[in-house]
Amino acid sequence: MPLSERAKIFAPFAALRGHSDRLSEETGKLLKREKMEVSEEKAEILSGKLLRVKKA
Repeated sequence: MPLSERAKIFAPFAALRGHSDRLSEETGKLLKREKMEVSEEKAEILSGKLLRVKKA
C-alpha cells in the first residue's frame, strides 16, 4: 500500500462537520453573558427550593 493511501487510514474522522465550530461559538456566547442580579427575597425562595431538591 502506498504511503499516501496509508495516511488516509489514520486521518481523523469528523462525523459531524462544523460541530466543534458551532460548540465553540455557543460557548463563547455563554461566557459573554452578564450575571443576573437576584433580590434577597428571590434568593431565599431559590435557596428553599434547592434544599427541598437535595432532600429528595
